[in-house]
Amino acid sequence: MLKWDELPQEMQLSEVKPYYQLVSRRKGSLIFKRCLDLFLAVVLLILTSPLFLILSIWIKLDSKGPVIYKQVRVTQYNRHFKIWKFRTMVTDADKKGSLVTSANDSRITKVGISFDVFVWMNCRNWLMSSKVRCPLWELVQKYHATQSSIALK
Repeated sequence: MLKWDELPQEMQLSEVKPYYQLVSRRKGSLIFKRCLDLFLAVVLLILTSPLFLILSIWIKLDSKGPVIYKQVRVTQYNRHFKIWKFRTMVTDADKKGSLVTSANDSRITKVGISFDVFVWMNCRNWLMSSKVRCPLWELVQKYHATQSSIALK
């Protein structure tokens, strides 16, 4: 953990200092929590790996292309990160149409349709309560460009 003086200047605020002091007193419990998180992540990965294997085979049999789709997303603080997910659309779908999908998008594979139905039937309450979704960097750029052109008018 960085010392207070080593933090970026914009974080060295009087509002942040009490939280920083609280966190620095609880280093041991934070290390324990991190170890527990990693342990549980490994256990869950092992338990779900048969499901991942079946899904991977299903995707490979359904359509050509890689099983995993990689994409760069952006957080609300403009931090870029990579997301890896099972491919539910045709290969190069982002080059063949809009960056946003619609209900009857022809780029969605059979696996994608089945997976969407499964998720909707089993996770809709959780999905509706979690409002945060990290957008694509291209969409953020288009939004900023639109906002700039509106501001210039």
